[in-house]
Amino acid sequence: MSARELPYDVIADTFARTLAGVRDDQWSLPTPCEDWDVAQLVGHVVATHWRVYALCGEPGRPADGTEIDLRDAFTEATDAMRRAAHDPVLSQVEVQGRAGTQTFAQLARHDLPQLGPRARDRPGRDARPRRRRHRL
Repeated sequence: MSARELPYDVIADTFARTLAGVRDDQWSLPTPCEDWDVAQLVGHVVATHWRVYALCGEPGRPADGTEIDLRDAFTEATDAMRRAAHDPVLSQVEVQGRAGTQTFAQLARHDLPQLGPRARDRPGRDARPRRRRHRL
């Protein structure tokens, strides 16, 4: 990871490479997230990016009703997040994150990587029933 690269960049690049491998016939496959197929999960990831991006005071992608390829939508959202996280002004905007008030750059360094997709949640991966363990 380079000095200018944030943990978010690594996660976004990994997710983008995974998306590039999703075939057209895989968008409707189930994911480990109950009741969500691959397209819904990716749509959720894209929408979350725009919600977080809006925290720095920039408008998100307008919902103008035009359809956009989910790979393109993810690229557009991650490009916006990268610009904000690396911009000298936007990166210093104070936002509310898991750790309280912090700069947008700190959010990209700490909170966003934790929100990144885990290996088992990657699109196109075969969904297998998992036992959920609960402590009493």
